Amino acid sequence: MNFASRIKDSLKESHYAVETDQRFYQLYPRRLRQLLRRTGPDQLRIIAIGDSGLEKDYWVIPFTALKKLIVSANLTSGSTRDGTPRQPRWLFRIEDHSFVLYPGNIWGEDTVVWMAPARDFIVVVFTNCGSADNSTALALDDVAGLLVSRYSGATASGPWLEAPTALPLRLVGNSFAFDYLTLPGVSYVVEITSDLSNPTSWAPANGTNGQMATGLQTSYSDTTQGIRRFFRAKAVP
Repeated sequence: MNFASRIKDSLKESHYAVETDQRFYQLYPRRLRQLLRRTGPDQLRIIAIGDSGLEKDYWVIPFTALKKLIVSANLTSGSTRDGTPRQPRWLFRIEDHSFVLYPGNIWGEDTVVWMAPARDFIVVVFTNCGSADNSTALALDDVAGLLVSRYSGATASGPWLEAPTALPLRLVGNSFAFDYLTLPGVSYVVEITSDLSNPTSWAPANGTNGQMATGLQTSYSDTTQGIRRFFRAKAVP
């Protein structure tokens, strides 16, 4: 079973965990505002959960990577085919491990925004033509796919996991410790060096394979005294 799907109720307490309706993921402004007040923009994650039967079919996206897209101008609204007003929301999909936003009315005028922040690559496609069904959206999707395949370069592989955010250091008795934000079930390695000028000097401090996170925050402590050292944490591929 999908790991993120199993723990989605606990994830939703601090992050925007959302499952697909087989076509799109949907984000609603009111819920987003609540989470931004509770968690803060720097710590908030958009967690897109895919197939509930696949253990690692989920993506963790920092809100800060999307905040220029998740704005009121990109809300999808309009009406259903029978004329019922839709609640404004943001529609997106995950394609080739990248975030694809569908602003506008999916049954009429449309824009597709394909975004890969890790590669500084964005494709925007727009049409002012409407349609009686979703053919406009499908046509835009095809055009965006053509541009992406031609110009984006190598396609990323594996689940999209951001670098964990380190929190302030603190003293614990005669040692010091720090926390870093994590996703349960993902392993993170803490690395250490005493020489920042040597990029090959980093060595794992919590085991070669790191430590599997069991919550949204993980701690690391060190009892070494009298030696200046530097630490960093990163997700294990």
